[in-house]
Amino acid sequence: MDRRETDVLVVGSGLAGCAAALMAARGGARVIMLNKADRAEESNTWHAQGGIIYRGVLDSPEQLASDIMTAGAGVCDPAAVELLSREGPRLVKELLLDDVGVPFDRATDGQLDLTAEAAHSVARIIHAEDMTGRSIEESMIAAVRREPGITILTGRTAIDLLTLSHHSRNPLDVYAPPTCVGAYVFDHAAQHVELLMAKETILATGGLGRIFLHTTNPAGACGDGVAMAYRAGARCINMQFVQFHPTTLYHGSERFLISEALRGEGARLIDAAGHEFMLGYHPD
Repeated sequence: MDRRETDVLVVGSGLAGCAAALMAARGGARVIMLNKADRAEESNTWHAQGGIIYRGVLDSPEQLASDIMTAGAGVCDPAAVELLSREGPRLVKELLLDDVGVPFDRATDGQLDLTAEAAHSVARIIHAEDMTGRSIEESMIAAVRREPGITILTGRTAIDLLTLSHHSRNPLDVYAPPTCVGAYVFDHAAQHVELLMAKETILATGGLGRIFLHTTNPAGACGDGVAMAYRAGARCINMQFVQFHPTTLYHGSERFLISEALRGEGARLIDAAGHEFMLGYHPD
């Protein structure tokens, strides 16, 4: 079995994976980043459309937090919401705008073009036409490729995390604290499994929408990262919440997402008789 060693192994190359890889490499670590697809850009991020939260005119972290808690029906982790509301807009500016230079749309006066999406009480969403995820992913991958400390491996599927409790030859290691030292990885082209040893392993594998018959999630979102984490002993919570988009063009075997930004701009769902039927379920 082939074996490689690195400081940090990042499984997944969407926005989360790229950000983790960039920060680790800039801190002096050797990084390997994996993608099961044939190209590094393929990810949930690449397929995202509408936009990303920034900050609106007369906006505040408290108002953003209130909107998130409302959208989450009271089950959001307050500490996570507070952190996201306080730090999220700042990091969007520092990383996406100033650092990697995502070409978000601008108004005629040169300011960022702000729109609204569902559950947001003010216009605070920035976008790149209706292909925001693609613009973010292209910019992030370009930044990753400029870092000499990062190696991108495509066509690799992580099979299982290497842990002391499952893979050590010492039977007493099952009593040790849970420890991950890398992953078994399947090389599609070579048709064999390789061993990637890492001091730190980061799972950035996206969601699991593809375990269902109908979904707008891309093909890679099949929950393998969650499964690996569960087998390694991670606590997997809120698994009943699966991301989906309710407005979809039903066509053949695929479901084409009709952007959430449409609803933010005032679009309404009507049936064949012109009846706005969603009002019977929720006023928003």
